[in-house]
Amino acid sequence: MHVVARASGSTRPPGPNFSEASFDGLPLTLVTTQDIARAITQIGSEIWTVLLSPSTLPLLEAELPGRSVPYAEFDLHNRVLTSTIGATSRFDSLRIRLGLLRRERALRNAVRHAAGIQCNGRVAYDAYGHLNPHSLLFFDSRVAESTIPEQPAPMHSTLQLAFSGRLIPQKGVLDAIEAFSLARHQGLNASLHVFGSGKLGDQIPHDDPGIVIHGSVPYRPDWVSFMSTEIDALLIPHRQGDPSCTYIEGMGCGLPFISYTNDTASDLAAKSSAGWTAPLGDTEALARLLLDLQRAPERVMKAKYAALAFARQHSFERESAMRAAHLRAC
Repeated sequence: MHVVARASGSTRPPGPNFSEASFDGLPLTLVTTQDIARAITQIGSEIWTVLLSPSTLPLLEAELPGRSVPYAEFDLHNRVLTSTIGATSRFDSLRIRLGLLRRERALRNAVRHAAGIQCNGRVAYDAYGHLNPHSLLFFDSRVAESTIPEQPAPMHSTLQLAFSGRLIPQKGVLDAIEAFSLARHQGLNASLHVFGSGKLGDQIPHDDPGIVIHGSVPYRPDWVSFMSTEIDALLIPHRQGDPSCTYIEGMGCGLPFISYTNDTASDLAAKSSAGWTAPLGDTEALARLLLDLQRAPERVMKAKYAALAFARQHSFERESAMRAAHLRAC
């Protein structure tokens, strides 16, 4: 297996440059290059896969050896939602929307002509799965079966919540802080642990004893160990409906989630019975959810068991084996 990555920095040789590497014991060849199409041509693989996005359209439309099986994560709605968050005017927002709409037609055409399509989450599957007869729905995460506990940790006497993710507007870290603060003013007795880094980090209160800032930590063993033993639930009010790994990775630690009613969170909450959602942007509704859960720890405990069950069904090993079999079939 080859993994092709664009070389960073203008001083790097154009490549392709080949080196042997491994991931969790799986041998692979890492190819760094400034011309990915050329690298794919030189490798001459039977099957190659790439994220389905406007930035990869030149690859998907190129005449390359082998057949493509792109993988999708965003649909048009969430692509627009994410891309227009930083729009400075209505004209800027309209320009972005029109550009994405034009590219969407080309993306859908690329899916129709591909050897197959793999869709990370129900949102992407509903958008693109019906366009190709060889489509697969999967749930991506780093949840290894060996790290999933037999049963969740018991509830703490003081509710322990965690936000984990990039500290950017799309992930809703400031929404989590605001909802947590509102709930505390109404009687919530809890702590909020914040994991991650990003441009909004300096807007998180550093002098609040109820908010513990951890920064970025390695997923394994640090993050998994802490979440499995020290946290009761994730507070991750994502403003976008992308298939964030954090939902299922939290479930793999026995953690239900509280989020906004975005496309992914709504689907996962319904499928797993391990999550609760509030209307997008409604931090007061999030606060009420937190207060409700504090009053009913048995609900949280039931959801913790449901979280582990869903994570076992969709472990990294199971999803990877399914994706590999799909690629072979394609």
